[in-house]
Amino acid sequence: MDALRDLKRRAILHPDDAGAAFALAEALLGAGETAEARRIAEQALLRSPAHGNLVRLAVACCRRESRTARARELLDAAVKAAPEDAALRDERAGILDEEGRLDDALLEREVADRLAPGDEGRLLALADGYARRGLVARALRVLARLDAPDGTDAARLAASLRERCPGAGEGLVERAAAALPPDAPALRDAVERLRRDDAALARRALARASDAERATGAHALLRAELLRRDGRDAEAAIALARAGIAEPPQDGPVPAHAAVGRIGALGWRPGSGCVSPVEAVAVPGEGRLAFSGNVGQVGREAGEVAWTCLRAVAARVGLEDALRGKDLHLHFVDTEISKDGPSAGIALWLAGASALSGRPLRGRLAASGELTLHGDVRPVGGLHEKLVAARLAGVSRVIAPRANRRELEALPAEVTREVEVVQVDDAAAALREALAAGGPRGESR
Repeated sequence: MDALRDLKRRAILHPDDAGAAFALAEALLGAGETAEARRIAEQALLRSPAHGNLVRLAVACCRRESRTARARELLDAAVKAAPEDAALRDERAGILDEEGRLDDALLEREVADRLAPGDEGRLLALADGYARRGLVARALRVLARLDAPDGTDAARLAASLRERCPGAGEGLVERAAAALPPDAPALRDAVERLRRDDAALARRALARASDAERATGAHALLRAELLRRDGRDAEAAIALARAGIAEPPQDGPVPAHAAVGRIGALGWRPGSGCVSPVEAVAVPGEGRLAFSGNVGQVGREAGEVAWTCLRAVAARVGLEDALRGKDLHLHFVDTEISKDGPSAGIALWLAGASALSGRPLRGRLAASGELTLHGDVRPVGGLHEKLVAARLAGVSRVIAPRANRRELEALPAEVTREVEVVQVDDAAAALREALAAGGPRGESR
């Protein structure tokens, strides 16, 4: 009790001393006086918002009291005051995980890893988060930075990803054979031994490889094959990831390069967003619309509105001739994910306009906005989650409603640094911003 009394006296005599406040709050928390410890810590944070230990102690108090929202508010303020503090970002990522905001937690851990790379716990959390989001290549690249002996969490995660990653399974020997450099006798010998199912001699051949041979992709493929035959699947997947070989297609949900009738539609789900690939094809016909994909009634109505709007504003955007004698098919490609709601309207309209005109849309493009029959782009909900998902999916440009400008202004810098958000009021403006170089130019109303 005397020690606690001395700490209180010191805190009273030195009200601007963050260290004194921290020592008192820590002692109070240890004595079970959680509410008082939190009060002392929060008062001190008003004067020293970037004091990491005070923040963490206040957050620990909030967690004990099941006040998760307040804990996140404290961390938000602390990260704003000290954006280069990796430990604070790790702490905030943990809170975001508890709130079910997986995408935001991933962003925080990415920034923390950039500020202080190499923390094993953070790397494993990053890899697990990427895996849960279906970002297999990223998960394996992170795991490749870790030691993953059999039986560890990293090894188990790598093994679970192996079958989802092209190149981590069968066919490695023939891929190695195709990649053999002209002067690689040891690797050529290893290929022949593996073709005869003689793993022991193949391993000896690989051990004789020169430094130049060891630096090739063929060597990485053969090493992974030997690991796989030993039942060490996790190490095989990680070996390929370290060599930059075990990569799924790079386009992701949207094409990396300009393409006709292809765009990402941004969607929302609890705690995160998603990027659903949309395709449109125009075929000879009588002006009919076909619509397919795992889409609810409101989503199908968005497709009908987009089709009617295309015809209503055709003269304004230079599509009158393109519409004659054409049917349009709109399709949500990712049928495993159920979608509904009107916010895909502008993405569907842009895909249709591109397909009808034959002019490509930009690569790495996505859009979100409710569309009216006259071509107005109305505001949508969940834009924060949608834009974070776009950033994680590799989207570089997003068409969004100007009416959502307040939400757009509040986006984290980690999103706006990599995703260009173009605000529009109508479909004609959206088309101008979405078309690849050389596309037609309609007039905005």
